[in-house]
Amino acid sequence: SSTQKGYAALELSTVATAVFLGLINALFLIFIIIQAVYLFGGKKALALKNITYAEYARQGFFELMFAAVVVFVIIWLIEKAVVRGEGKHTLAFKVLASALIAQVMIVMASAFKRLLLYEDAFGFTEMRFYSHVFIIWLACVFLLLLFMIVWNAAEERFAFVAFASCFAFLVAVNFVNPDACIARQNIRRYE
Repeated sequence: SSTQKGYAALELSTVATAVFLGLINALFLIFIIIQAVYLFGGKKALALKNITYAEYARQGFFELMFAAVVVFVIIWLIEKAVVRGEGKHTLAFKVLASALIAQVMIVMASAFKRLLLYEDAFGFTEMRFYSHVFIIWLACVFLLLLFMIVWNAAEERFAFVAFASCFAFLVAVNFVNPDACIARQNIRRYE
C-alpha cells in the first residue's frame, strides 16, 4: 500500500542518514585517535614532527577551519534534507550530529592549545589574539547548532542567534581592547 511505501522511504532516509553520519563520525574519531599525540602533544609533538611553534599553531588553526567548515556544511545540508517525523529529528540523527559536533570541539580545543603554546613561547600578537577570539566564537556557533538540532529549533532562529553572537563578540572584543590585552599578556610574560 502507499502508506507502507511512504514508511519504507522514511526508514531508508533515516537509515541512509544514520549510516552517512556514522561513517563521518568514525572517520573523525579515527583521525582524532591517530593524531592524539600530535593534536595535544604540545612540545612533544614539536619534537616528534621537527616543526616550529608557528607551523604547529598554523596547522592546528587551518585543520580547525577545514574540519569546522566540512562538518558545518554536512550537518546543515543533512539537517535540511533529513525526513523528520512530526517535525522532529530522529534520535539517531541527534546523537550522531551531536557526536560529530563534539569531535569538532576536540579539534577546536587542540587548535586553542596550540595557539597558547605558541604564545607562551613568543608572546601575544593581534593575529594570535583574534585567532583565539575566532575559535571561541566558532565554538559558540557549534553549540548553537547543537541546540538547534537537539531541541528542534527553527532554522531562522539559529541564523538570527548566530548573527547576533557575531555582533556580540565584536562588541565584546571592542570592550576588551585588544591592544591593551595583548600588552598586559606580554608584560606578564616578560615579568
